[in-house]
Amino acid sequence: MTLMQVILSKGLGLPRAIAFIPLHVVILLLYGMVLTFPAIWPGSVFGDDTLSHLIMSRHFVDQLWAGDLYPRWLPGMNAGMGSPVFQFYGPVPYYITALFRPLLSHDPEGWHQLGLAASLAVMASGFMAHAWLKRLAGERAALVGAVLYMSAPYHLAVDLYQRFAFAELWGFVWMPLVMLFARASMRGERGAMAGLSLSYALLIMTHLPTTLLFSWVPIAYVLWMAESGDRLGAFVRVAGGMLLGMGLSAIYLLPAMTTQEYVFIESLGDFFYRHHFLFNDPYKSAIIETISHRVGLIALTTAGLAVLAMLIGGLGQTRSHARERLFWGTAGTVIVFMMLPVSEPVWSFIPLLQAVQFPWRFNTVLLIACASLVTLALTALFHSERKFQAALLLSAAFGLLIPSVMALGNHLVLARDIGQPSLDNLIERFGTDHAELVMRLNATKSSRYDSFLPRWAPREQLEPSRFMAASQALFGAAPDVTQGSAKIRVTRWQPSHIELAVKTDIDAPIKLHQYFYPGWVARLDNGSKRLEVRPSRPDGLLEVRVPPGMHRVRIEREALPEERAGQIISIASLVLLGAVLLGWPRRSDSVT
Repeated sequence: MTLMQVILSKGLGLPRAIAFIPLHVVILLLYGMVLTFPAIWPGSVFGDDTLSHLIMSRHFVDQLWAGDLYPRWLPGMNAGMGSPVFQFYGPVPYYITALFRPLLSHDPEGWHQLGLAASLAVMASGFMAHAWLKRLAGERAALVGAVLYMSAPYHLAVDLYQRFAFAELWGFVWMPLVMLFARASMRGERGAMAGLSLSYALLIMTHLPTTLLFSWVPIAYVLWMAESGDRLGAFVRVAGGMLLGMGLSAIYLLPAMTTQEYVFIESLGDFFYRHHFLFNDPYKSAIIETISHRVGLIALTTAGLAVLAMLIGGLGQTRSHARERLFWGTAGTVIVFMMLPVSEPVWSFIPLLQAVQFPWRFNTVLLIACASLVTLALTALFHSERKFQAALLLSAAFGLLIPSVMALGNHLVLARDIGQPSLDNLIERFGTDHAELVMRLNATKSSRYDSFLPRWAPREQLEPSRFMAASQALFGAAPDVTQGSAKIRVTRWQPSHIELAVKTDIDAPIKLHQYFYPGWVARLDNGSKRLEVRPSRPDGLLEVRVPPGMHRVRIEREALPEERAGQIISIASLVLLGAVLLGWPRRSDSVT
C-alpha cells in the first residue's frame, strides 16, 4: 500500500487517482523540493557560474520563443555584438529552462526560470537513478540509492550550490538513464536500443565533458555483465545504440567538435588539467585550494562509503549481484585513480581527456558507482536481516550527506537575506564593498559573456573593463547612422537577419554592431549579387562593402557546412531510429 493509499484509508478525502501515486514518487519529489528550495523560492542559486548561465539562458530562451528553433548565434550577447556560444554549448538544459517562460512572465531576467530548471534537474536525477537502481536490486534499497545519488555532496553542495554547474547538473539526469537502457539492450529487450540512443544523445547535447568521462562505463559494463555466449551480440547492441545516439546528436556534436578554431576557447592556465587533480594546488591560490581540497575530501568520503558497501554487503548476494558488485568496485577504483596526480601519464597519453579541464569531474561517475554499490549492499543486508550492518551502512550513507545539508542551510540564509533577486537590487546591495562582484553584475546587465569570443575580435576584449570601453564606442543598430559618406537606415534587425537601406556616393565599407563569424553573407537589392563580408580592423566586427548608389542590403547568417552535415546525419539517424523501433525483435532467450 502506498503512502497516498494509507492517507485515503484514514478518510482524508483525497481523490482516488492521487492515492495510487507510488510511495517512491512522493518521497523523491518532496525530498527534491526540500533540497532545492532556494532554487524554487525565491528562485535563485548564487553559485560561481550563476551569472554566466543566467545571461546565456535569457538570450537563448528569448530567441527560442521568438521563433528561432535552434539558437546558435545569440546577437544580444557580448554587449550586443553577438556570440556563437551555442555552437559549442549543449542546448538541452536551456530548452528545458524555456518551458518555464510562459509561466513566469514576471521574471524578465530569467532568475526564476533558471532556478526551477536546476531544481527539476536534481529531482529528475533522483527519479532516473531510482529507475536504474530498481533494475539491480530491491525497491527499498533502490530508494535509498536514489536519495543518495540526488543529494550527495558533489552533486548538491558543489555542482548546485557552490559552482552552479548547470549543464553538469543535467548530466546527472541522463547517466542513469543510459545505464538503464544499456542493461536492457544487453538483455535484448524490445525498444531498449532506441531508448539508449535517445538518452545518450541527450547526454551528449547536455554536457560534453560528462559524456567523455562516462561513455566507457556502459561499454565496460556490458562486456563484464553479458553472458559469455552473447557477449559479442550484447556489445554490438549497446555500441550500436550509442553510435546511433551520436548520430542523433550530430546536429550539435559535429559543429561543436569541428569549428573550435573560430573562437577563443577558454585559455588553459587555471583550467589546465594538470593543476586540478585532487589535493593539487600549484598556485597556492585560496580559491583553487578551496575547490581542490573540498572536492578531494568529498571524493575520498564517497569512495570510503563505496568501500564500506563492498566490505559488508558481499555475503548473501546472488551471482548476478556479485558480478555487479565487482564491476562497480573495479570501476570506482579506476575513477579514483584518474582523479589523482599519479594518473597524469594517462591524461598525457589521451589528449582528448584534457578537454574536460578538471580531473575531479570524475566525481560524477564515481557517484554512479557508489550509489550502485550501496544499493546492492543494502539489498543483500535487508534480505539476510543483518540489521546492524544495514544500520551501519545507512548511517554512513546519510553521514556523507552532511556537507549537502550545510550547503542547503547556508543558501537558505542567503536567499532569505537577499530576497527576490534582480541585477539592480544586487548591485545596490553590494555597492562598493564587493567591487569585483559588482563589475560582474554590471557586465551581466550589458549581456557580457567572455567565453567563445570570435577569434577575429581583439584578444584583449576578454578583459572586462577593456571590453566595456570598446563596446560603448562601436557602431550600434540605431535607426539612422552615418559612417563616413554613407547614410544608413536599419530596416530590420533580428537574430541572424539584418536589413539596411544604404545611400553612398562611393564604394563604402559598412561596419555593423555584430562580430564577424563564418557564415555571415550579404546580398544586394534583389539578392542576385553577393557582397564582400570580412572582419573589420582592429575590432573584428562584421564589415560589408557596399557599392555606390541607393541599395537594400540583406545580411544573414547561413548554416556552415559543418552545421548542414550535422543536420543531415541527425535526420538520417532519426529515420534509422524509427526503423529500430519498428523492426527490432525481442530476444526469446532474454534473461530476467
